[in-house]
Amino acid sequence: MKWLDKQALEQMSDYCLLDVRTEKQYRDGHLPNAINLPIVAEKLHYQLYHTYHTKGKCWVIIESLPHFRDFLRYFQQLYHLAQTEQTIIIYCSRARFRSKLAYTIVRCFHRSTFILAGGIKGMSAKKFEALCPECGIEHLFNEVEVQHMSTTIHCKKCGRLIPMYLSEK
Repeated sequence: MKWLDKQALEQMSDYCLLDVRTEKQYRDGHLPNAINLPIVAEKLHYQLYHTYHTKGKCWVIIESLPHFRDFLRYFQQLYHLAQTEQTIIIYCSRARFRSKLAYTIVRCFHRSTFILAGGIKGMSAKKFEALCPECGIEHLFNEVEVQHMSTTIHCKKCGRLIPMYLSEK
């Protein structure tokens, strides 16, 4: 796998940014001019994320099998996108799972493909936090996400609406 860091991205001029996060994550904040092509639906993303951290990588593949038809459609979309002459840079939240999967597919058709190291979370040195008063969970954000946020967010654990009193971390 070929990785690209933030400094190398800033020096490039002709590239196609591919955001493989869910549509909701894309709406909450994305890099300028990025194309959103979610590799999995939001419900399946959270299911596979939980499986990945509790059972391991092999179980993710097994749990993905019933959704194979959706993956074939996605494969066709990536193939169509890979017909460009531009360098393709793929990113997700943290460059752990989704971007690697998309990279593996696109790389079959397009040699000039990279994964953005650290994902969108790694794009900013500045980190912001919002604390949920209900469950006490800290939610961390970077500058890109904060620019596109409304004044409230839903807590990822309890679902409560949190006012965005952001403090720099």
